[in-house]
Amino acid sequence: MNLYKLLFLLILTVSCNEHETVPVIDNSNTEIVELYFKGLKTNNVKSIPLTNDVVFEGPLLNESISGESQVRQFLGAIALSFKSAELKLGSIVSEKNNSCLIFDVSFPKDSLIIPVIDHIKFRNDSISYIRPYFDPRGYLEMNKEEN
Repeated sequence: MNLYKLLFLLILTVSCNEHETVPVIDNSNTEIVELYFKGLKTNNVKSIPLTNDVVFEGPLLNESISGESQVRQFLGAIALSFKSAELKLGSIVSEKNNSCLIFDVSFPKDSLIIPVIDHIKFRNDSISYIRPYFDPRGYLEMNKEEN
């Protein structure tokens, strides 16, 4: 399945979802995605199964981060930045070796909610690629005010 079809399914799922339940299309990688989300939420990124050559790309990065230890370290930093936030799971949409994780990151102190979609790829029951999609402007503004 190509990325456009997966994103279409994702949009369809979000438009039908009122965050009462977590709809899942194709359960093949759901447990791994849930481990990833739980690791970010509880700052336990050691439990996230990553391949040795995992790649992380993001809107705030100049270049991708590669390798299990470097990506795990970066995920740990992300999880720490979420320490004062609430993460609310929206949906998981999976097809073969691709999943999209939809969740909200709420910073109550700053009255900021950031909707996030993570595109995750898998190989051998581990995550091989992570690419979050979100509008970073609110997050950057919040961090600018704190510094």
